[in-house]
Amino acid sequence: MATELLPVQNADHFPLDRGYLFSVNGVGREIDANTAIEWLKRRDDTSREFIWLHFHDIPTVLEGWPLQHVQLPEAFGDTLKEGSSSTRITHVYQTLIAVLNDVEYDLERKTSLKVATLWVNVGVHCLISVRNSPLRSVNQLRLAVEAGETFRSPMALLIHLRQEQADVLIDIVRMAAQAANDVDETLLAGRLPTRSGLGGIRRDLVRVRRLLAPEPAALFRLVNRPPHWVVEEDAQLLRQSAEEFSLTLLSSRCC
Repeated sequence: MATELLPVQNADHFPLDRGYLFSVNGVGREIDANTAIEWLKRRDDTSREFIWLHFHDIPTVLEGWPLQHVQLPEAFGDTLKEGSSSTRITHVYQTLIAVLNDVEYDLERKTSLKVATLWVNVGVHCLISVRNSPLRSVNQLRLAVEAGETFRSPMALLIHLRQEQADVLIDIVRMAAQAANDVDETLLAGRLPTRSGLGGIRRDLVRVRRLLAPEPAALFRLVNRPPHWVVEEDAQLLRQSAEEFSLTLLSSRCC
């Protein structure tokens, strides 16, 4: 039986965290749910304008107004229902489906590893993202948009989110390397280091790599055969981002 869709006039009740409409020049401006609906109804497929809609509630997204105005692949709905948190970017028909993780980890304060997941569907004119908890990467992207940074396509937004992931991993690797150096200095000073602490850091690094590293085969296929609507500039940035991320993952194994 088909799911009954909620009426459009209740758009104000939908959990739209943020909405942005990007001009042909790549400049984004914040919009509300009603403006998003009107744009989706009247969008011009020949225009370079596009929209980013960010939500915080999975069930309502699956039953609500986005499905009335945006063609989403069934695989994206399945991914949301499963709540999968395995990082990946896959090409499904004419869209990309991405699962990205935010990791919060402070070695100095010895805080436990905190993870938030973002599910993303990227098309030619629309990026839809859904979160289960607030994400640093989304907040950083929002700040960049509101500061006037230009994004020429939904793919450019996804690449920015991926770069935020890489930056988090770089920071964690740097902190882990410093912790390892501290252990070496302790040994040189003739004192015994806390092995359990260093072992815990290494275990956390393994988990961080698993959370942030995308499925390599799918990423390799995407990098080498991106969707036809991905412009060469974005394809090149994606390749560069994938290479830099791979190097960061490799360096994290040395800690």
